[in-house]
Amino acid sequence: MVVKTDIALISMIQNKGVFLDLIDHMDKVGEGEEVRIVMYQQSLRALLDSVAPLPSTRVVREVPAERRKLESALCIENLERVGLVIQVDSARGVMVFAPFVIEMFRHFDGARLRHLNSADYELIRASFNRLYEVFITLPSLNREDIGFQEQVSVLRKEIRAATAKMKECVDALQSRLQRLGEIVDQMRYDVIDEVAKAQEALGEINSIYLRNILPALQFLGEHTDLKGTKPALTALTCIGDQLAHYGHDKLASSVYYSVESIRSYRHDISIISGSLMRYVQQSEAHRRAYDKIEQAWNRLYGGVRELHDGSLKDNILPSTHPVFARLNTYSGLKMRVFEAKVEWQDANQRLALAEHLRTTLPNIKISSGKIHQLSGQTNESGELKRRRDARLLAIGSLVEEWEPRLIDDAHVAMHEHLKDRLKGYELTDLLMSVGWLRKREGIFLIPRYQIGNLATDCESLRYYKLQVETEHA
Repeated sequence: MVVKTDIALISMIQNKGVFLDLIDHMDKVGEGEEVRIVMYQQSLRALLDSVAPLPSTRVVREVPAERRKLESALCIENLERVGLVIQVDSARGVMVFAPFVIEMFRHFDGARLRHLNSADYELIRASFNRLYEVFITLPSLNREDIGFQEQVSVLRKEIRAATAKMKECVDALQSRLQRLGEIVDQMRYDVIDEVAKAQEALGEINSIYLRNILPALQFLGEHTDLKGTKPALTALTCIGDQLAHYGHDKLASSVYYSVESIRSYRHDISIISGSLMRYVQQSEAHRRAYDKIEQAWNRLYGGVRELHDGSLKDNILPSTHPVFARLNTYSGLKMRVFEAKVEWQDANQRLALAEHLRTTLPNIKISSGKIHQLSGQTNESGELKRRRDARLLAIGSLVEEWEPRLIDDAHVAMHEHLKDRLKGYELTDLLMSVGWLRKREGIFLIPRYQIGNLATDCESLRYYKLQVETEHA
């Protein structure tokens, strides 16, 4: 019986536990997208037995209808017939699900999303560098040119794919870190099974740090020295500059926004890296401690084996045995207790602060000393702060004096207003003035999604243009 694609897919989703277990096994053994046919059949048989067990007398007409329907939908022959399985290799005993099926089940659990490794990042970087070489060698960058349109379509596709992969990778790392961190933090040293699971989790954390976190930080770095090629974000920025040079401002702005979107994931990766580093150090400390204990055990065991000729009496080694002279193995060995540095969502910061104040305030001693001003010395940091505050207030006063009107570029307007009125004017003052302008009542700054440039004798600024609109405009 042929079961349609939508019905078969719904049956797979309703029994997603079977397919999530298959994905876990695929990731563990590292066989790519291939699944053992025997393993799938065993999982399907266990599912059918749990949903509708067979009666004691196996007669075809006595097989429960629910079992027959589910088996017809999820059998390998039907999945291959409707395109949910794209390959069945009976000789090797493996099958391959359609890529979208695996990706769909991975999205049901963020921890099962794919982690990008160094090879994946290298492919993305190579694609951006190849596109940069194509754009600088195109004979024409005219909008009507078919070759240019095709390359722009490829560029947008590569950018979307890279952004989606980065988002999936960050979500997967965050979910995986939370799951592994809970295993390690909730471990009890007196339960052997929990210690073994914690050791396995620490080993996986160390592997994630080396294979996924470090390559991600290197990929997002824009100052990495690469022979013959550019970092990925640098190549993408150069493409935007090339497009802007030939008058494609809207397309260049889209590329710049994409660069900022991908660059923003560096902050998330850095936070994950800091959290993982604590577990990496804990794993290293555990390894050194176990090495010390194993060394001491081997020395003691070796000493016992030396006395198997009968001279070992009452199972006691003599105090003069050389093995006791080498027990400095234990020197410096301490029990390290690690505290979780990852702040989960259920943490209550207000209660934590209240508890901290309750235990700390009674121990604070109020000093009764007198303050004496030393002659000839000044507080340089305080003076610098006063000057900075005074300059900030002066900028705010000048912004309040500016007459609001409809203008296409707020940065240019503030630049013209401040450069002759503010002593020692710099472009950093311009950024502060725009911040003051946002706070004025009746004035609204609307993004125009265009790139602007301002330059003085010694400074230059590239910014996103903002249109000034008033309340009565």
